[in-house]
Amino acid sequence: MKKIEIPAQITGVSTRADGSLGIRITTKELTPAEKTEVFELNQQPGWFLFRTDRAFKEEEVPETDSGFEGKKPSQRLRAVIFVLWKEKYQTKFPDFEDYYRRQMEVLIEEFKGKFDQV
Repeated sequence: MKKIEIPAQITGVSTRADGSLGIRITTKELTPAEKTEVFELNQQPGWFLFRTDRAFKEEEVPETDSGFEGKKPSQRLRAVIFVLWKEKYQTKFPDFEDYYRRQMEVLIEEFKGKFDQV
């Protein structure tokens, strides 16, 4: 289990469409080694523990899987379609929602067409 303890402050909280929260954390100035540790943990699932009075004791840190799996496949697909739109099609289709719906219809029709092939 990889663990890092560094003094930090919660500097922002925002809600997400799926009911989760986005939490922005600001640290004190970090050493190069501490920065490396933080970068190695980027995008890794785990536990967020925050305490205002002192460091955590080892027995206070959960040893179970966090259950966090990252983005759902549908969220990943939407993000990929967004990047494609932003990089190639934004000028042709200025409204992303319209572009997204068109692309989803193309995918749906493609999958529906596979029913006839089976």
